[in-house]
Amino acid sequence: MLGRDDFAELFLHLRMIFAKKRAEQELLKEFPEQVLSHYLPDEAEAFVHDVVRPYAEAYAQIREARYESASGAEAVNAWFRRLQQIDNYDWRPAALWALRHHENDPVWLDAFMRALERLSASMFIRRVYTTPRVTRYAELLRQLDEGQGLDAPALELRDDEKADTRSRLDGDLYLVGRIRKYVLLRLDELLARGQGVTYDHPLITVEHVLPQNPKVDSRWVELFDEEQRAGWTHRLGNLVLLNRAKNSAAQNYDFAAKKAKYFTGRGGVVPFALTSQVLQHAEWTPELLKSRQEELLGVLSQEWRL
Repeated sequence: MLGRDDFAELFLHLRMIFAKKRAEQELLKEFPEQVLSHYLPDEAEAFVHDVVRPYAEAYAQIREARYESASGAEAVNAWFRRLQQIDNYDWRPAALWALRHHENDPVWLDAFMRALERLSASMFIRRVYTTPRVTRYAELLRQLDEGQGLDAPALELRDDEKADTRSRLDGDLYLVGRIRKYVLLRLDELLARGQGVTYDHPLITVEHVLPQNPKVDSRWVELFDEEQRAGWTHRLGNLVLLNRAKNSAAQNYDFAAKKAKYFTGRGGVVPFALTSQVLQHAEWTPELLKSRQEELLGVLSQEWRL
């Protein structure tokens, strides 16, 4: 069901769920002691039935976003799809634990996965490296096992973590290549709420409205002085999503031409709410960027409770 690579990955996650700490040695050395020692030698069948099979099924549901329930399944699967876009899988043991212990409670799962995505996204945006990240998830697993559930302190962001997340979202987002698309897709989804947004475009690129290198005689240079260009070019308010390859010729067009030739899709429709917002403006100015930055930052801050 899982295939060889994911089957191996499952056992790494099982080790984490049982041991609740970062691996210190290779899996084959630690697994017997940290996991199998909970079972007697004649309980091999119980181990397969109680642990391997249900967790493998949960793993497949997360990987393929195919959790099923009489109601509320789509909300849970949407969280799985979002979490898959993060650049590490350290969140998976906690998601597996949740699915294994609350499979029949989609309302609880929705609330838990929302909190898990917030924590994971914040650590992703803050570029928290592996050791403290894994330590945080291990602490969360400990608290879940103690029965703290949705009130687990490790699931909550501290005030300094909220402030740091906000500050990074307000900075030169484009220059942090790994996180920019995740942030913009989440933002786009929030702006398009109720329109059933999906991420199934084979190609998605992040583009600048105010170009990185405007021509000396362009309208851009009239509207933005050098300091304003340095301050705004790579920030959230100046970025949009397109479902096509970058077009170096079009990137430096003046605003009207860029809207007409580059930012509109076939028949004038563009699939991203973030980009269609830009098309409503006649001019792109520092004042507009300032208010747009505040508005978009506000949307993300509300969603992630920053």
